[in-house]
Amino acid sequence: MSLFQLEGVSIKIQDQLVLEKTDLTISPDNIIGISGPSGGGKTTFLKIFNRLWEPTTGKVYFEGKPLTGLEHTLLRREVILLFQEPLLFGPSIQDDLLYPFSLSRFQQEPPGEKLLKKTLEAMSLPLSYLEKDSSELSGGEKQRVAIARSLLLKPKVLLLDEPTSALDRDLSDSLLDCILHVHNPRLILFISHDQKLLARASSHLRLEDHKLEKMGV
Repeated sequence: MSLFQLEGVSIKIQDQLVLEKTDLTISPDNIIGISGPSGGGKTTFLKIFNRLWEPTTGKVYFEGKPLTGLEHTLLRREVILLFQEPLLFGPSIQDDLLYPFSLSRFQQEPPGEKLLKKTLEAMSLPLSYLEKDSSELSGGEKQRVAIARSLLLKPKVLLLDEPTSALDRDLSDSLLDCILHVHNPRLILFISHDQKLLARASSHLRLEDHKLEKMGV
Protein backbone atom coordinates (compact mmCIF):
# COMPACT_ATOMS: atom_id res chain seq x y z
CA MET A 1 0.00 0.00 0.00
CA SER A 2 1.21 3.51 -0.78
CA LEU A 3 1.82 5.90 2.09
CA PHE A 4 0.45 8.95 0.26
CA GLN A 5 -1.56 9.12 -2.93
CA LEU A 6 -2.33 12.37 -4.76
CA GLU A 7 -5.07 12.29 -7.38
CA GLY A 8 -5.56 15.31 -9.62
CA VAL A 9 -4.25 17.70 -6.99
CA SER A 10 -4.08 21.39 -7.85
CA ILE A 11 -3.01 24.16 -5.50
CA LYS A 12 -3.77 27.85 -5.81
CA ILE A 13 -2.59 30.64 -3.51
CA GLN A 14 -5.14 33.39 -4.06
CA ASP A 15 -5.14 33.55 -7.89
CA GLN A 16 -1.65 32.10 -8.37
CA LEU A 17 -1.47 28.51 -9.60
CA VAL A 18 1.22 26.55 -7.73
CA LEU A 19 0.46 22.97 -8.76
CA GLU A 20 -1.72 21.79 -11.63
CA LYS A 21 -3.67 18.50 -11.66
CA THR A 22 -0.92 16.30 -10.28
CA ASP A 23 -1.00 12.55 -9.62
CA LEU A 24 1.68 11.18 -7.31
CA THR A 25 2.24 7.94 -5.41
CA ILE A 26 4.63 7.95 -2.44
CA SER A 27 5.70 4.58 -1.10
CA PRO A 28 6.81 4.04 2.51
CA ASP A 29 10.47 3.81 3.55
CA ASN A 30 11.54 6.70 1.36
CA ILE A 31 13.52 9.90 1.74
CA ILE A 32 12.30 12.43 -0.81
CA GLY A 33 13.85 15.81 -1.53
CA ILE A 34 11.94 18.68 -3.12
CA SER A 35 13.65 21.55 -4.94
CA GLY A 36 12.48 24.44 -7.08
CA PRO A 37 12.61 28.23 -7.44
CA SER A 38 12.12 30.37 -4.34
CA GLY A 39 8.52 31.49 -3.97
CA GLY A 40 7.31 28.65 -6.14
CA GLY A 41 5.00 27.13 -3.52
CA LYS A 42 7.14 24.30 -2.15
CA THR A 43 6.22 25.03 1.47
CA THR A 44 2.52 25.18 0.59
CA PHE A 45 2.87 21.84 -1.20
CA LEU A 46 4.44 20.35 1.93
CA LYS A 47 1.52 21.63 4.03
CA ILE A 48 -1.06 19.53 2.17
CA PHE A 49 0.39 16.35 3.68
CA ASN A 50 -0.83 17.23 7.19
CA ARG A 51 -3.75 19.48 6.20
CA LEU A 52 -2.19 22.81 7.09
CA TRP A 53 -3.25 23.65 3.55
CA GLU A 54 -6.08 22.10 1.57
CA PRO A 55 -5.72 21.40 -2.17
CA THR A 56 -7.84 23.58 -4.42
CA THR A 57 -8.92 20.48 -6.36
CA GLY A 58 -8.18 16.78 -6.16
CA LYS A 59 -7.75 14.31 -3.33
CA VAL A 60 -4.94 13.25 -1.01
CA TYR A 61 -4.90 9.83 0.67
CA PHE A 62 -2.79 8.72 3.65
CA GLU A 63 -2.43 4.98 4.11
CA GLY A 64 -5.38 4.50 1.79
CA LYS A 65 -7.70 6.87 3.66
CA PRO A 66 -8.78 10.33 2.45
CA LEU A 67 -7.00 13.05 4.42
CA THR A 68 -10.24 14.98 4.70
CA GLY A 69 -11.67 12.13 6.78
CA LEU A 70 -8.84 12.19 9.32
CA GLU A 71 -8.98 14.31 12.46
CA HIS A 72 -6.43 17.14 12.29
CA THR A 73 -4.86 16.47 15.68
CA LEU A 74 -4.38 12.75 15.13
CA LEU A 75 -2.99 13.32 11.65
CA ARG A 76 -0.48 15.93 12.84
CA ARG A 77 0.73 13.61 15.57
CA GLU A 78 1.78 11.14 12.88
CA VAL A 79 2.74 13.63 10.16
CA ILE A 80 4.91 16.37 11.68
CA LEU A 81 5.88 19.48 9.73
CA LEU A 82 8.93 21.43 10.85
CA PHE A 83 9.22 24.94 9.42
CA GLN A 84 12.42 26.68 8.40
CA GLU A 85 12.08 29.11 11.32
CA PRO A 86 10.68 26.87 14.08
CA LEU A 87 8.90 28.06 17.18
CA LEU A 88 10.31 27.20 20.58
CA PHE A 89 8.06 27.03 23.63
CA GLY A 90 10.77 27.46 26.36
CA PRO A 91 11.75 28.89 28.71
CA SER A 92 14.40 26.14 28.90
CA ILE A 93 15.40 23.61 26.24
CA GLN A 94 14.06 20.79 28.42
CA ASP A 95 10.73 22.61 28.69
CA ASP A 96 10.64 22.94 24.93
CA LEU A 97 11.48 19.29 24.24
CA LEU A 98 8.87 18.06 26.70
CA TYR A 99 6.16 20.59 25.80
CA PRO A 100 4.29 18.35 23.28
CA PHE A 101 4.04 15.59 25.89
CA SER A 102 2.12 17.95 28.19
CA LEU A 103 -0.66 18.21 25.60
CA SER A 104 -3.47 15.74 26.14
CA ARG A 105 -3.99 15.28 22.39
CA PHE A 106 -0.60 13.59 21.96
CA GLN A 107 -1.24 10.94 24.62
CA GLN A 108 2.41 9.88 24.74
CA GLU A 109 4.71 9.21 27.65
CA PRO A 110 7.51 11.79 27.92
CA PRO A 111 10.98 10.53 26.96
CA GLY A 112 13.44 9.51 29.65
CA GLU A 113 16.88 10.99 30.17
CA LYS A 114 18.58 8.30 28.05
CA LEU A 115 16.52 9.14 24.96
CA LEU A 116 16.84 12.88 25.57
CA LYS A 117 20.61 12.49 25.74
CA LYS A 118 20.75 10.37 22.59
CA THR A 119 18.60 12.83 20.67
CA LEU A 120 20.54 15.90 21.79
CA GLU A 121 23.85 14.24 20.96
CA ALA A 122 22.57 13.35 17.49
CA MET A 123 21.89 17.05 16.97
CA SER A 124 25.38 17.94 18.32
CA LEU A 125 23.97 19.46 21.51
CA PRO A 126 25.36 18.55 24.96
CA LEU A 127 23.09 17.29 27.74
CA SER A 128 23.85 20.49 29.67
CA TYR A 129 21.73 22.34 27.09
CA LEU A 130 18.59 21.00 28.77
CA GLU A 131 18.90 23.82 31.30
CA LYS A 132 19.80 26.48 28.74
CA ASP A 133 17.42 29.39 28.14
CA SER A 134 15.74 29.07 24.74
CA SER A 135 16.11 32.80 24.13
CA GLU A 136 19.90 32.44 24.18
CA LEU A 137 20.06 30.06 21.23
CA SER A 138 21.41 30.88 17.80
CA GLY A 139 19.31 30.21 14.70
CA GLY A 140 21.14 26.95 14.05
CA GLU A 141 20.70 25.79 17.64
CA LYS A 142 16.97 26.55 17.49
CA GLN A 143 16.70 24.51 14.31
CA ARG A 144 18.50 21.58 15.95
CA VAL A 145 16.31 21.71 19.06
CA ALA A 146 13.17 21.77 16.90
CA ILE A 147 14.36 18.73 14.94
CA ALA A 148 15.14 16.94 18.22
CA ARG A 149 11.66 17.76 19.56
CA SER A 150 10.04 16.34 16.42
CA LEU A 151 12.08 13.13 16.60
CA LEU A 152 11.11 12.53 20.22
CA LEU A 153 7.48 12.30 19.09
CA LYS A 154 8.43 9.41 16.76
CA PRO A 155 6.21 10.45 13.83
CA LYS A 156 5.42 8.18 10.90
CA VAL A 157 6.20 11.05 8.53
CA LEU A 158 8.66 13.91 9.00
CA LEU A 159 8.17 16.97 6.77
CA LEU A 160 11.14 19.36 6.79
CA ASP A 161 11.21 22.83 5.24
CA GLU A 162 14.85 23.84 4.51
CA PRO A 163 16.14 21.88 7.55
CA THR A 164 19.81 22.82 6.99
CA SER A 165 19.34 26.54 6.30
CA ALA A 166 20.94 27.58 9.62
CA LEU A 167 23.21 24.56 10.20
CA ASP A 168 26.95 24.39 9.69
CA ARG A 169 28.34 22.33 6.82
CA ASP A 170 29.30 19.26 8.87
CA LEU A 171 25.86 18.86 10.45
CA SER A 172 24.13 19.68 7.16
CA ASP A 173 26.03 16.87 5.45
CA SER A 174 25.20 14.35 8.19
CA LEU A 175 21.65 15.50 9.04
CA LEU A 176 19.81 12.52 7.56
CA ASP A 177 22.14 10.08 9.31
CA CYS A 178 21.61 11.94 12.60
CA ILE A 179 17.83 11.78 12.21
CA LEU A 180 17.84 8.06 11.38
CA HIS A 181 20.12 7.36 14.35
CA VAL A 182 17.33 8.53 16.67
CA HIS A 183 14.16 7.56 14.79
CA ASN A 184 13.38 6.01 11.43
CA PRO A 185 10.16 7.55 10.05
CA ARG A 186 8.33 5.74 7.27
CA LEU A 187 8.88 8.85 5.16
CA ILE A 188 11.10 11.90 5.28
CA LEU A 189 9.97 14.59 2.85
CA PHE A 190 12.16 17.68 2.78
CA ILE A 191 12.57 20.94 0.88
CA SER A 192 16.12 22.03 0.17
CA HIS A 193 18.42 23.90 -2.20
CA ASP A 194 21.36 21.96 -0.75
CA GLN A 195 22.61 19.71 -3.54
CA LYS A 196 24.52 17.44 -1.15
CA LEU A 197 21.38 16.84 0.90
CA LEU A 198 19.27 16.27 -2.23
CA ALA A 199 21.84 13.73 -3.44
CA ARG A 200 21.20 11.67 -0.29
CA ALA A 201 17.49 11.35 -1.07
CA SER A 202 16.05 8.19 -2.57
CA SER A 203 13.94 10.40 -4.87
CA HIS A 204 14.16 14.02 -5.95
CA LEU A 205 11.11 16.04 -7.04
CA ARG A 206 11.30 19.51 -8.56
CA LEU A 207 8.35 21.90 -8.36
CA GLU A 208 8.48 24.49 -11.13
CA ASP A 209 5.97 26.13 -13.47
CA HIS A 210 3.03 24.36 -11.80
CA LYS A 211 4.56 20.95 -12.51
CA LEU A 212 6.09 18.34 -10.21
CA GLU A 213 8.90 16.57 -12.07
CA LYS A 214 10.90 13.57 -10.88
CA MET A 215 14.62 14.25 -11.19
CA GLY A 216 17.54 11.85 -11.37
CA VAL A 217 19.65 11.60 -8.18
